[in-house]
Amino acid sequence: ALSCIAEALSLNYVSLQVSKLALEHKSPKVQQEALTWLNGALRDFGLAINIKPHIDYIKTCLSATNPGVRTAAITLLGTGYLFLGAQLRMFFEEEKPALLAQIDAEFEKACACL
Repeated sequence: ALSCIAEALSLNYVSLQVSKLALEHKSPKVQQEALTWLNGALRDFGLAINIKPHIDYIKTCLSATNPGVRTAAITLLGTGYLFLGAQLRMFFEEEKPALLAQIDAEFEKACACL
């Protein structure tokens, strides 16, 4: 249903609303599902979003205590890597080394899919 709305309006608008509402909801399951939907929407629509506010959203999700939310955020970064390449990593340089290693591993997986 969200993808149909994004098709009618714009992916950027719908994804910003979904991410805002998911963070306000505070439920890790809602946050994880929002990230999973955005991941699929990027694959379906391409990079039809303003990346900066989404980077902030992903950073917030990477700092979540719930591992499912963090994993979904890292998976979304892998999809973003398909469109943005190595320049995506520069937005996350200040993250902890362990998290950067997970992000780099996801980027390598994304490269293998190409």
